[in-house]
Amino acid sequence: PLLGVGGNNYEVAYPAARTQFSERHSTSPLVTLNEHLLTIYAHNEYLQILAELGIIGFFLFLLLCLAMVAGFARALKNKRQTLPALGAGGAMLAFAISSGASGSSFRYCSGALLFFFAAAIVTRIAANTEVSPANKASMRFHLSGFSRKVAVPAFALMCLAVCVLSLQAGGIILHGLAQGSVDGSKAESYYQASLQVFPSSTATHFGYGMWLYRQRRAAEAISHFRFAVDRGFNSSTCYAYLAGAENSAGDLVAAERTLATAVNAYPKSVFLIVRHAVALERNGRSTEAEMAFSRALSLDRRAARGWRALIDNDIDAAYLAAQQDKTIPLPWELLPEEGVFAVLQENEQRFPARALTGWRARMRSMQ
Repeated sequence: PLLGVGGNNYEVAYPAARTQFSERHSTSPLVTLNEHLLTIYAHNEYLQILAELGIIGFFLFLLLCLAMVAGFARALKNKRQTLPALGAGGAMLAFAISSGASGSSFRYCSGALLFFFAAAIVTRIAANTEVSPANKASMRFHLSGFSRKVAVPAFALMCLAVCVLSLQAGGIILHGLAQGSVDGSKAESYYQASLQVFPSSTATHFGYGMWLYRQRRAAEAISHFRFAVDRGFNSSTCYAYLAGAENSAGDLVAAERTLATAVNAYPKSVFLIVRHAVALERNGRSTEAEMAFSRALSLDRRAARGWRALIDNDIDAAYLAAQQDKTIPLPWELLPEEGVFAVLQENEQRFPARALTGWRARMRSMQ
């Protein structure tokens, strides 16, 4: 509570926090929400600051806000520039109110730039309020000396910031080129180049992991999936893709462990519970597998049977079973929808011969 989880660590700490919340409030409807969505911000800038920087960081932020309010009050005393002061102050107020419904207000460079541009206008007007000519001359002298001392460090800091942001931008552009490339060798070279210039890009690691996974290079995909899951890509389907890659690479123990972690974070996810039950069974832990599947049945019997049919027997058999037994949902009725695609991707690697038959063959013929 005092220090928070650290800057930009909200999404990293989210799975553990959700697990704790689920254990303490198992009956809360919040436990069932948004398992398929990536959680990036708190959707409230002030809650985001409180979560990441804690009470101490939030208190320092409040001091900055109070300083700005005091500056605005002084600026209003300048009778010759009341209207510009009101305009800039109104812009800051609108930004502050909108931040209550956005977790990215100060985190986007353009938005933060406009806010502090308005704050600079207010500060400038406040500085020119009721200052005698002699004091103005003295202020200019002291400020000129101060600016000479900070100019070089400020310029160096600015250059460093430009270099870092340019590398990030370059990595994002290369990631986009990789996603849009139809040539496999070019796509891989773009992914690798992107990670060279922006190695901490979670999105690029996950995207490259998906590309490797689709190329049946599951063993290479695992490290990239793991990097992404540990740093914010932790929806239920992200866990499923990591477990699928581990399963395809032959590491059944790691796959079960990944799914156990996912179920702790999403304890009401029928999709993850059934997938975990299957993983337990593949590891020879039949009793635990039966208990897990029974739990899924207690949450949603119909969905649990549908997921089991799809995971065990693939889409064509699951479709046939649903047609014959109306208590089993059709594959496209299962939620989350992204989980269906994760299972299909894993099954295509488990049953490579089925890639050219049945539903998959029909879909490819339509492309």
